[in-house]
Amino acid sequence: MKKGDKYVSNRENEYANLNIAESHIESIMYGFMASSVLFVGDELGIYDLLAKSEAVSIEEAAALTLVSKSEIERLLIAACSVGLIEREDATYFTMHEHMKPLFCKADSRYCGSRFKHYFTQTAPLFQFLPEALREGGNQWHRLMSKDGERAAPFDNVYSCPEQTRIFLESMWELGYRCSQELVKKFDMNRFNQLVDLGGATGSFLVAAVEEFPDMVGCVYDLEVVEPYFNEKRKKHGLEDQIKFVGGDLFVDNFPLADAYSLGYILSDWSKEKGDNLLRKIYKHLPAGGAVIVLEKLFNEQKDGPLATAMMNLVMLLEMEGQHHTSSEYFERLHGAGFEDMVCYRSSGEKHMIVGFKPHIL
Repeated sequence: MKKGDKYVSNRENEYANLNIAESHIESIMYGFMASSVLFVGDELGIYDLLAKSEAVSIEEAAALTLVSKSEIERLLIAACSVGLIEREDATYFTMHEHMKPLFCKADSRYCGSRFKHYFTQTAPLFQFLPEALREGGNQWHRLMSKDGERAAPFDNVYSCPEQTRIFLESMWELGYRCSQELVKKFDMNRFNQLVDLGGATGSFLVAAVEEFPDMVGCVYDLEVVEPYFNEKRKKHGLEDQIKFVGGDLFVDNFPLADAYSLGYILSDWSKEKGDNLLRKIYKHLPAGGAVIVLEKLFNEQKDGPLATAMMNLVMLLEMEGQHHTSSEYFERLHGAGFEDMVCYRSSGEKHMIVGFKPHIL
């Protein structure tokens, strides 16, 4: 190769790498637009219709959404560009078979219960990410127009029945399917009573007693949650096995049990509050009892995965805590007195760490 050819080749490689980098940056830059296409299309019912159909025309989509054909086509084109659906021809759009269960609202695998909370609550908070980084605290007060007075983390999501339902359905979707998988990895037959602390509508508790029908238990959470928990209990036919007890984790004594679960609780609160809660659980447990921590986990390099990294920012904007690696949780449990920690991973975002109170103290 001549010197001039090598120079041209190097320049071509440089341009190619620059174009790849620029394309990657653009995909991130347009990310908030892509998520809006996801959330709005689901809310309008377009993806549900596509999930139940072989193909959907622009005219059918317009009739469903009461939006003009030209405008709904814009949304459909955008959905194609991000890989949610495909364009079949000038008129019709389709959805891949493997996507359909995730968008069909009647399917148990439907993934859209989180969308409304993210779209109406989480997404608006991200405009205040600079303030959150500088101040180190949640930003609900900026959405709630509280004139700089910082809001308690759950004031907004429990502010009215609609917001409460949106939030609790989001938490159920985040928890239930992963919990079904996780309870098959850890034998809970050794326990008689499971208390799901801050368990919302009981995604882990329901999965556990469905897998281990000889066990009974309760969700311990704020009283505002009880009617929504009762709906899930009735739907799953568990009125005789599980119940709800109202109270404040950090103030009140909670029911005695030989196993306590904490689903997305330690990541909500400061390390100080979380460690105090672990010590409180340790005192309540009999020897041989267990604490079950359910959380998103960072890898040990702490550079991913994506869902954990993004929700770690959400914890800054919405709550008081942050996400951790499994080894960091092991250390915290050990500091509270627990031993023999084991980590069980699901195929999804939620994983399980179990620690035991030793028999010999």
